[in-house]
Amino acid sequence: FRIDDTIVMCGEASGAPASNVHVYVDDVDAAFARALEAGGTEVEPLREKGDGDRRGGIADPSGTVWWLSTQITPRQ
Repeated sequence: FRIDDTIVMCGEASGAPASNVHVYVDDVDAAFARALEAGGTEVEPLREKGDGDRRGGIADPSGTVWWLSTQITPRQ
């Protein structure tokens, strides 16, 4: 669903961590570095995914995985 200019995706998966949160940010490299400095654990390194995004995953101490992303090419 969409809230203003923000898309919120919800879903269910068996065997997955407690929750996954996907957040688009202006500067994914800076946000990823801050998350690691704050005590997050890298789940997946930052990389271009071939879908127009540069994305990586960080787990917080409670087990939530935060997928941080920046659009590097505009969506069609």
